[in-house]
Amino acid sequence: MPKPKKEYQINQYLRFLVDAWMGVFKPYYGISANITSEIQNINEPYLLLSNHLGRYDPFIISSFFKKKPHFISSDAILRDKIIGRLFKGLGAVPKKKGMRDSVVIREMLQLVKRGDAIALFPEGTRTWDGTTLPIEPSIVKLVRLLKVPVITCKMKGAYAYDPRWSKPLRSANVEVDYNLCLTKEQIQTLDETAMFEMIVKGLYHDDIAYQRSKMTIIKSKQRAEFIDRVLFQCQKCNSFDGFDSKGNDFSCRSCGEKYHIDKHGFFESNNIEVKFSDIKSWLYWQNNNFKAYIKELFLSHTEEVFFADQY
Repeated sequence: MPKPKKEYQINQYLRFLVDAWMGVFKPYYGISANITSEIQNINEPYLLLSNHLGRYDPFIISSFFKKKPHFISSDAILRDKIIGRLFKGLGAVPKKKGMRDSVVIREMLQLVKRGDAIALFPEGTRTWDGTTLPIEPSIVKLVRLLKVPVITCKMKGAYAYDPRWSKPLRSANVEVDYNLCLTKEQIQTLDETAMFEMIVKGLYHDDIAYQRSKMTIIKSKQRAEFIDRVLFQCQKCNSFDGFDSKGNDFSCRSCGEKYHIDKHGFFESNNIEVKFSDIKSWLYWQNNNFKAYIKELFLSHTEEVFFADQY
């Protein structure tokens, strides 16, 4: 059996500190899990796959396991002086983002052979609108290669407490659902199409639809701050000039129309009928309009500047 690589050793003291922190973090932000004792107490190598909504997902989803997994992490994150050192101390394996890396696969095989567990986010990045991003079918080839049970993790409500565009966290109710997606026997007997469908089903989640069904109260006085990172077209004047945000409100830089994010995370206005009351539908409308606008400018062969930053 291969000897463990020093850089992938989990620092048990650091692991203890992170678990202690999670013991306070999870109840404070309303995070709970639906996990069977079979999964929670698993003591053999496994592959944990999860959807990806928040900054602290690796710490949250691994905290419910007794046998902690090694996360496959972007090498850019591991180069960070603080977060990188923390991830390395928890046994993270670096991978170049957006690139297939045969070295990483060999490292994963070595970890499994020595009895360790592995975790990764098949989407490759965090979602902007709360909906699970497309997953590469090649994930099935990795599953076949590792030959260990596959556990899927579905985070629900995490977009309400930690959307990608925001800096401050919000207190909300987050459920983490774990499911034994594929057993060793199923990996040997099922075809790749069937396995891929089971993985996609275990990971897909629309957090906007979930919030509409739950109507969880988001406890924050900064629900709108930094939303201009993702929204830039006004529903009233249709300009692409962007927004200024403060507290739970944001306003159009062109016409001044003021929008409010209510306690459930949905948009409203006192002056106009809001056609798109959630970020998913607003983004879809905005991005399609923006692509059409840019295409029109290119086809017009104009020599004018498309956009200028005045802020």
